[in-house]
Amino acid sequence: MGKKIMMLCFISIICCFIFIGCGTSKKTITGTWYSDKPDTIVINADNTFSSSWLGDGKYQIKDDTVSLSRTIDSSVKDFKFIKADNGDKTLCYYSGNKEEPDYVYYDNKEKVEQIKQEKFETLIKNLNGEWIGKSENIASSIAKDIVPDLVLNSDGTYNHQITYTGSDVAVMSQLNNICKSYGSGTYEIKKDGSSTDQIYIEFKELKNKVTKVNFKVNNEDGNISLYDNTSKVVYKK
Repeated sequence: MGKKIMMLCFISIICCFIFIGCGTSKKTITGTWYSDKPDTIVINADNTFSSSWLGDGKYQIKDDTVSLSRTIDSSVKDFKFIKADNGDKTLCYYSGNKEEPDYVYYDNKEKVEQIKQEKFETLIKNLNGEWIGKSENIASSIAKDIVPDLVLNSDGTYNHQITYTGSDVAVMSQLNNICKSYGSGTYEIKKDGSSTDQIYIEFKELKNKVTKVNFKVNNEDGNISLYDNTSKVVYKK
């Protein structure tokens, strides 16, 4: 009798290990998941989800993959559930064969806010230096001859000037109207909303005129560019 009880206990323990090792459970992923991009995913216990990025739909779990099927077009996005050694839980979306995820969602909102702040502080450091611009809203015939130059110094000072390398007198006289210069002075970089790729820079000229410029930050393979949403100028180092 004792041996039977011991055998049953042993089988129960083995079954528990098998169950745990089968992958992600519904209980593990149910709740709200936060991203450092402006989106959240709410995963419900009834196999439904909602997201500002994906809309709503239903999900399935297989091993460590959570598949979200959108109601609007039945397309499926596969997320990998990862639990780190420190206990952090993430849902990661990879496009193509990328090694790094395009989107990472955390089950901890405070963690996401910390990540956003760290990314912003790193971004500010990376923005120091000289940026050469190319305008997109100027006629192509003269755009190649107009060069916006923006220098952001680590001491909080800046210099922004527009150089025209052409010979058209009319263009030269109207240069600042075609592509506005912010002169020189001091600057401050701030977050524009909750997104980590939207910022604005307040340029305070020496004559105390303040100009607020919104930029979209693009970071492709470590190459950062700034897109001036108003004047349609792309700045690259």
